[in-house]
Amino acid sequence: MLHYLWRSILDGFVRWCAREEVTCVHQLRASVLEAYRRSLVTHRSALDASLAPGTIRNRLTAVLLLCQALYRRRLIRTDPTADFVLPRLPRRLPRGILSVREIEVICTQSQRQGLRGIRDRALVEVLYATGIRRIELTARSPRRGPRGRYRRGPSGQGRARPAGPDACTCLPVGASLSSRGASCP
Repeated sequence: MLHYLWRSILDGFVRWCAREEVTCVHQLRASVLEAYRRSLVTHRSALDASLAPGTIRNRLTAVLLLCQALYRRRLIRTDPTADFVLPRLPRRLPRGILSVREIEVICTQSQRQGLRGIRDRALVEVLYATGIRRIELTARSPRRGPRGRYRRGPSGQGRARPAGPDACTCLPVGASLSSRGASCP
């Protein structure tokens, strides 16, 4: 499957080169790669949509790997990719963010499951109210509870995260269950 995809991308590059009158591999230069990048950025599909940043990066990666392979095999004298920098992809939010209503449904369902349900509700409330990551919550001591400030995030910097009233009322219950031996599944 991957072979077919790369072949399709390189076929598109060969067609672009033919339109731009780049007929020999010795004509591949950094300026040609830059022109190809500009053509990808300005390209419009049949539905008048531009290419996604990930698609542009994938197409450029295939072309760069081709140029590097040609250079390694000494089919071209200079490496046109030496100073070429791939575009960075923007960081996107996760797709599956739950709504307030969906969180409420999860919390009410967990109340019917006894001690483990109370613990689960406390975890969901803290996660939703503070916006911390799962790994940060599990690394915290249950006895400390949410204070509004967590010592350090992944970058080593302190991060302020205010905890809502539901999270603050749920966590002491979850902490007491944890200290009595109610373990995670």
